[in-house]
Amino acid sequence: MVWFLVMSAHVAFPFAYPQYYQQEWLRFVRARDTRQRFGDKELDGAEVIAHGVYDVAAVAISDAAARVAMAAGIVDLTVGGDEGDRQVRPSQTIDSCAVGDLVELEGYSVEDSKEGDCFRRMSGRVSLVESNRVLVKTPVPSEMGMCGGPLFRSGGDGRLCLGILEGIVTCPNDSSPSPGLAVLLNQSVFVGQGVVSEFLSALESDVRRGVLRPTEFS
Repeated sequence: MVWFLVMSAHVAFPFAYPQYYQQEWLRFVRARDTRQRFGDKELDGAEVIAHGVYDVAAVAISDAAARVAMAAGIVDLTVGGDEGDRQVRPSQTIDSCAVGDLVELEGYSVEDSKEGDCFRRMSGRVSLVESNRVLVKTPVPSEMGMCGGPLFRSGGDGRLCLGILEGIVTCPNDSSPSPGLAVLLNQSVFVGQGVVSEFLSALESDVRRGVLRPTEFS
């Protein structure tokens, strides 16, 4: 089996998203200037690959690295396919969820400095499914740091991932939102599982052909 750590591209490559980060020094940073870490582990020779269109990225990891990741609390998820099917395979559509469905999202907040008290689980309801994205309305906005977290169906087995959190809907330049935008403000935006599944399937093919080497931890 091929394993992947999946994340938001704007977290892995912040220098490529100047609209999200205002730090001037990031303009001078490139991928070759960075290192990737998982907690206190170095990702040896990690090749983190961004989707290129959608805000999602992934790195292939070895079986040993996957065991370390799951021991650290990373959840073994299925993207695409049916619940209980652990194989990553393309999904024809993103109709795994529909408007009105009750869902849950998970992630880690960077807004709380208390160590061990940063995990978040929020409930919400799907408000829009369109153009390979899913919008979810939650009682309060998802917190800074939760990007890259998974979306689940409420009451499911907690392993079938319906999407990856990209961010929240905001109003550009603090201007007054249009009526259509106002309805969506502060809702969580997810890259749909169809996009994520096809992306990982393409990377899995590269691993099996020897083009992409799974990463070890050190």
